[in-house]
Amino acid sequence: HYTEVYLVEHKSEVENVIKNYIIRVKNLKGLKVSKFRCDNGGEYIGKSLQQWFQSKGIETDYTIPHTPQLNGKSERLNRSILNKTRALMFQAQLPKEMWGEAVKTAAYLLNRSPTEATPGTTPIENWTGRKPDLSRLQIFGTDACAKVLGYLKKLDVRSKRFIFVGYGTNGYRLWDPERRRIIRSRDVVFGNFLENGEVKAEDEKEVDILEALFEDDEEEVFKPDVIGNNG
Repeated sequence: HYTEVYLVEHKSEVENVIKNYIIRVKNLKGLKVSKFRCDNGGEYIGKSLQQWFQSKGIETDYTIPHTPQLNGKSERLNRSILNKTRALMFQAQLPKEMWGEAVKTAAYLLNRSPTEATPGTTPIENWTGRKPDLSRLQIFGTDACAKVLGYLKKLDVRSKRFIFVGYGTNGYRLWDPERRRIIRSRDVVFGNFLENGEVKAEDEKEVDILEALFEDDEEEVFKPDVIGNNG
């Protein structure tokens, strides 16, 4: 039940996503895919992908058109992710262009939630063999204050307000509405803002983060990932 989400702009990108995932799983976990089940979408029945499956000894299993019940597990998972995505977007009141970030966050949360198929544990724990760090969980769409990296003069602002929209490998994904781009940051304070825009700390950990946010230093410029309207 462990789930990974990949966002693509065009269906032509699906082939490379499938190939890269199968290769990565084999290298990472030593697992070999023996069967690939899917519907009859054009992105799955292309000649190039079929030849690649044959070269890897992977059997393709296409469902009968208009019978989604034959692919029940995937359909139920899609419904669970979509329901959670709608709830996240509704609660956060973010523009629809952020749907991609909401989908990835929904999968992130599902991977860290117990299921009937994994009693007493979670999908991410089954996949990695380690308990997830739930202290990182934050409310999707909440305000976030992150340190501004790069060369700064003495009186330049040391931090900036963003909107939390997801999780990265070593930090958080934050939406900058002014510049319309996603940045990644580690030192972040969430939702602790006074009416005048200042931030307040509620525990020692946040005190340390706030000191880092406003300290006077010179660091290399951080080059964040940039997303388009589809994430």
